[in-house]
Amino acid sequence: MEQRLSQFKLYSHPHKLLISHLKEVGTLSRNTFLEKRLNIEEYIDIDVLSKIVYLIGATHDIGKASTYFQEYLTEKDPIKKRQLKSRNETRHGLLSSIYTYHITKTYLEQISKDKEDYYSLLPIISFFVVKRHHGNLANSLKEINEIHEILHDQKLTSIITSQINSMDESEIQNTLDEMFGCNVASFSDFKKNYLKIIKDIDREFMKLLKIQKRKLIFYYFITLLLYSILIDSDKSDAIGASTLIREDISPEIVDNYKKNRFDKNPNLVDSIRTEIYAKVNKNIENLDLENKIYLLNVPTGTGKTITSFSFAIKLKNKIQSEKGWNPRIIYSLPYLSIIDQNYSVIEDIISTEYDIITSNILLKHHHLSELVYKTIEEEYESDLSLFLIEGWNSEIIITSFIQLFHGIISNRNRSLRKFHNIINSIVILDEIQTIPHKYWKLINESLNFISKYYNTYFIIVTATAPLIFDTDRNEIKNLLDNHMKYYDQLNRTRLNLNLEKEVNFEEFKNIVLNDILTRKEKSFLIVLNTISSSKEMFNFLKESTNNDLNEYYYLSSNIIPIDRLNRIRKIKSSNKRKIIVSTQVIEAGVDIDIDIIYRDLAPLDSINQIAGRCNRNFLLSVQGEVNIYLLKDDNNNRKYYSYIYEGFLINKTLEVLKGKEFVEEKDFLKLINKYFLLVKELSSDQISRDILESLYKLEFHETGNFKLIEEDYEKIDIFIEINENAKIIWEKFLEVLDIKDPIIKKKMFLDIKKSFYDYIISIPKNKANDVLFSERIGYVPLNMINNKYNIETGYIPKDSPLII
Repeated sequence: MEQRLSQFKLYSHPHKLLISHLKEVGTLSRNTFLEKRLNIEEYIDIDVLSKIVYLIGATHDIGKASTYFQEYLTEKDPIKKRQLKSRNETRHGLLSSIYTYHITKTYLEQISKDKEDYYSLLPIISFFVVKRHHGNLANSLKEINEIHEILHDQKLTSIITSQINSMDESEIQNTLDEMFGCNVASFSDFKKNYLKIIKDIDREFMKLLKIQKRKLIFYYFITLLLYSILIDSDKSDAIGASTLIREDISPEIVDNYKKNRFDKNPNLVDSIRTEIYAKVNKNIENLDLENKIYLLNVPTGTGKTITSFSFAIKLKNKIQSEKGWNPRIIYSLPYLSIIDQNYSVIEDIISTEYDIITSNILLKHHHLSELVYKTIEEEYESDLSLFLIEGWNSEIIITSFIQLFHGIISNRNRSLRKFHNIINSIVILDEIQTIPHKYWKLINESLNFISKYYNTYFIIVTATAPLIFDTDRNEIKNLLDNHMKYYDQLNRTRLNLNLEKEVNFEEFKNIVLNDILTRKEKSFLIVLNTISSSKEMFNFLKESTNNDLNEYYYLSSNIIPIDRLNRIRKIKSSNKRKIIVSTQVIEAGVDIDIDIIYRDLAPLDSINQIAGRCNRNFLLSVQGEVNIYLLKDDNNNRKYYSYIYEGFLINKTLEVLKGKEFVEEKDFLKLINKYFLLVKELSSDQISRDILESLYKLEFHETGNFKLIEEDYEKIDIFIEINENAKIIWEKFLEVLDIKDPIIKKKMFLDIKKSFYDYIISIPKNKANDVLFSERIGYVPLNMINNKYNIETGYIPKDSPLII
């Protein structure tokens, strides 16, 4: 082989022959594809598509064969190198994509598939995938328009001509022969006919118009699959990442954990948890693997994490033994605090059978997670760690909704690289009710396709099941036949509804204070809708009730993440009486148990979530109380809920609760179901329809309209130098900023990224004018902390208080 390679002189990267890179990426792409188990035969033959995958991988960088690129690659002088890089002739993506289009079309013509439905669009999809393999996917018609401009602009045409004429025809033909054999590709034919080929691409415009009318999501997801496999294989080869060995995890691992860790004298909640666990896991015995979307709908505090994870592990084993592939488990949650919490639980479970838990077994991935990837053999450098983490190279991945759903609905290279590792997986979606109702239709259609055609299993875990999937159409299978009985048995809490009149904030503060002073043995949680009101309440209560018997905690996004997580840990571990004031950051899944809760009005599913923090473990002899008030901001003459929630959701909440003075927990689910039915029937799904329309049309850029977190105003990150450790990290950050080489600069920042973001908060940019370090980041130095950051309640804006 080495002797054969000695005849090749063209390079793709420093010290990497172009022939080697193309062949390896093609082979890795095909192998990755063939590992997948897809049900797409009604659209496309698997063998044909595997060949297309190889052709894409093996030609994606063919444009690097131009002398312009080779000159740039070998240039040593950094100034000249930058100049060469900026030349249009040096760019390789467009020329490579034109050739990929040509070779995939030629192949389909040879097997008489080029005119067949579904196959006929594969050449232009291959063109899109290769053209954007170093960037983000663009709108399909925009790509065609750019080709149209090349045909009608002599200057643009001459660039392509110059690139092709500069190529060593003999070496390229030898490269193609080495990869494909002599009967597939003739470079001389391409060189003679490249203008005709570009015209053929231009004519694809009509095909694209036709598919837009068919409203098929197939073309979007086949593009994502081809794109994800290419960019992952390309980066894997370029960075030198070796293929990691997959691990088998015992299906009894959670059973064994439960036997060793749980109390032998259970209370009622423990007994219910045990019963739910047993019934859900018993489903595995007779499970029909053709059902791929499951629902675990049980009350808060009944062990959803452990039960769903155990079911997923057993499902993984069943699929492996009966279907022949080894699915990953992806556990996805909406908030960082509960991601860390659930990661700790699953880490504890895994530790019963693994002395050392390596990253290829268990991985945590969100934007603040540590960028360290370890196996038994080694701990990888930061750039390779980032590559492996972002590609979800692990058996079990604990991640955020943002990472998961933007790995499915997106145009971004970085987000979509892991898409091929999402398919064929088992995905646990915990607290799915946090997904905005405007995206329900989009989520429904996307997950239904991925489950049916890409063999991906979804386990929906929630105490309040939103109507995203239709049980009447058998879109989802309930893992508990009689789940309502558990709501009837667990009557732990009671909502006291004070919604007949608006209450101003001063009056509300005194209502809460009097209750705290009267019931001195009870713990309290007060949840408010704005940062400004929560800070005011916290300071008021602490000044009015401060004594050694109480512990005071404040939680909001105004607090740096490292302190927020530490406070949640202290709340859970402390036995003293607690008085907690929080914004809605505490709602979903944070595992704390409080006696009495006060909550400003919010949508009903949010109210239900906060109720799940009350008398959670059924330790009170009486029901826990959740007191709901309709609070008014007299300063601005508006209700506090209006700062952050849609009026539509509040109106539906008030409609469901109308005429009620209280609601017991046993009736929560009936009310929630009624609420979600009203939301589904009366809310607009136009945003979902608009995004779906973009997917049908391959208008990839428009996927940017899918935002799980909406921002009504521009935000900026502020680094809070709260202590000496933060000061050291900021100094390292400044050193990184001074690095000129972008590759080294990125690598050095990755080394401090986790620690850096421990001290970051995000605030509206118009509140940060006095702390701006640059256009992109603010900075509060240690010597200004007392003026700009309160150790208990967080950031202090210069003028008006933060509303949210």
